[in-house]
Amino acid sequence: MGEITAAAPRPRSFAKRHPAVTLWLAFTALFVLLAGVWIAIFAANGKSFIWYADGIKQHYPALVYYGRWLREAARCLVSGAPIPTWDMSIGYGNDIVTTLSYYVMGDPLNLLAAFVPSQYGEQLLEFLMLLRVYLAGLAFMPFSLHHKNSRFGTLLGAVAYAFSAWTLQTALTEPFFIIPMYCFPLVLLGADHIFEGRRPILYIAAIALAALSNFLFFYMIALLLVLYAVVKYFRTYGVGQLRTLWPLAGKFVGFSLVGIAIAAVTMLPTAMFMFGSARFSLDRQVTSYPFTMYWNLIANLTTAGKVDEYSTFCGISAAAILAVMILFARRRQNTVLKAAWLVFLAMLMTPWAGKILNGFSYMQNRWVWAFAMLEAFILARVCPDMTRLTGREKLTLSALLAVYCALAFWHRDVRSEWSLLGAALNLVLDPLFIFVFGMGVQGAAIATVISQLASMIWVLLFFAGPRISCRIRRQNLRLRLPLVRDILGLGMSGFIMAATNCLVQVVCNATLRVWGGDLYVGVMTILNSVREILSLPVNGITSGAQPVLSYNFGAQRYSRVREGIRFTALLGAGYTVAAWAAVIAMPHLLVSIFTSDPATLAAGQVALKQYFFGFFFMAFQFVGQSCFTSLRCPKRAVFFSLLRKAVIVAPLTVLLPRLGMGVAGVFWAEPISNAVGGLACFITMWLTLYRRLPAQDGVAFE
Repeated sequence: MGEITAAAPRPRSFAKRHPAVTLWLAFTALFVLLAGVWIAIFAANGKSFIWYADGIKQHYPALVYYGRWLREAARCLVSGAPIPTWDMSIGYGNDIVTTLSYYVMGDPLNLLAAFVPSQYGEQLLEFLMLLRVYLAGLAFMPFSLHHKNSRFGTLLGAVAYAFSAWTLQTALTEPFFIIPMYCFPLVLLGADHIFEGRRPILYIAAIALAALSNFLFFYMIALLLVLYAVVKYFRTYGVGQLRTLWPLAGKFVGFSLVGIAIAAVTMLPTAMFMFGSARFSLDRQVTSYPFTMYWNLIANLTTAGKVDEYSTFCGISAAAILAVMILFARRRQNTVLKAAWLVFLAMLMTPWAGKILNGFSYMQNRWVWAFAMLEAFILARVCPDMTRLTGREKLTLSALLAVYCALAFWHRDVRSEWSLLGAALNLVLDPLFIFVFGMGVQGAAIATVISQLASMIWVLLFFAGPRISCRIRRQNLRLRLPLVRDILGLGMSGFIMAATNCLVQVVCNATLRVWGGDLYVGVMTILNSVREILSLPVNGITSGAQPVLSYNFGAQRYSRVREGIRFTALLGAGYTVAAWAAVIAMPHLLVSIFTSDPATLAAGQVALKQYFFGFFFMAFQFVGQSCFTSLRCPKRAVFFSLLRKAVIVAPLTVLLPRLGMGVAGVFWAEPISNAVGGLACFITMWLTLYRRLPAQDGVAFE
């Protein structure tokens, strides 16, 4: 008998061999995507990131001046001349180091100003804003991973932290207010290293960076570090080993002094400048917050739009708020995190906390970036088990969500009445029908129908009530065939697209059951879920463009129509390219969200790359159909909806496996249809609509 040779071990994927690099690539891709949307919104409106108040008057001129001064200082060092330290053009004459230390001199990132000509100072300042936001998420990840949070949870937490309300508000108004967001996680990680007996290099470097960059926020970081260290000490050593307290405290003090000494060259002038300023020398009385501050806190927990005079920008993504509720729904777990969240919330509502953390000056909650970091950490910790809840935990979570929804329902900056009513009612009725009445899935369906019916009644009452100028009236409820035809024409494209998606899904499942079995039917279910998630943004972009294109087309403002088509196409293509890159970089991560089965994971990663190959062609399909619908060409929109799915995908799904491609043929049918159908739709729109738009506004379109 011949020798039986063992099969060669299957090579591990890139994600398993380089988990840190994969996580970094995934975060970078998501950051580029979200930041690209952020930039596109400003660019579309012809706006700069730089705020008209402090940005133009303080931060921009300080950065440009700093760049010129650095270049002059370099020339002086080369020539042996003295470096200028006094400038008569600053007010009536002032010290350069003292003046610049608060705004630009301490932050090492601002050294880039030495290499950028003054005429590009605006672009440099905008780049530094985005770079600081990126570094905030980047610094969060090693701290989260060090505390044994999952990679996927860490990724979500980093994105939520980087794009929190504090970031969105302060990055544009006070750019250096982002500095503590990337210093604080590094300081805490360095503190963990000291507790673990490791080398203090990271701690010293983080302390030096924080002290160099901004004295006020270093003061906040120091106070919050003391709180963290006290909690960490008693969790590590307990109350019975206080003999270890003083040696450990001595290490922290000594290493902190080393970091402060490194930063003293800019920290001391900044401290002198701040304590000598009129703003910080005023003795302002501590008063209670007005009721509106507490009321607006309901909106500020989830949004970035409610501005108050106390800088209470504590909003974070809805996923993080949900994670906080799940945290409290689970009894006897993560007690320290629960206590920390409650303490931070109490501090947010206490005027003295704002005064103390703001250097005993006026009441300001400029420390809420730490609250955002805590909630992002909770999201990273809770994320892997979000869907694994017991019956009791589901009931508790439903109650918490119902309470929050009830409060948010009465706040006009949070609510969307008809959506929130259905959601809140569903949250209450689901556990009632499922657990109390024991109706299971049938009970969930009944609860959903009742909630949707309630939302419909609310909408009808609203549009028939006195609060709206254009009310529903009985005499206007007669069918008019021209209007019905136009409405059906506008909605038929979306209906056909949804219907053909269902048709293709049936064909795919039937074909996969023959060629691949239940395993690949499950894989296709996962791929469809990923596709729905990744398609939502580009679908939203093109759907949101429709009313803008239609309005300007009707107003005969064709230049705006062309601009809108170009902008939508570029933004949609940019997003889908980034989404495709994310699929290529982290297929294991995307598939593992839905399954932990090894066979499904292995097959799903291969199928995911095939299915999403050339995903950016989808953008051309969406843009083309959106333009046809907006510019009075509904028949073409319907035709191209049928072309891609019914004419191309469905037949290819059946034919390709029989042409020797096997189960892979089912997955390759989608990218082929995206390329053929998407390009055909977009090119037809470009030739028959875009190029035929009149060159001048105010001219009838034939």
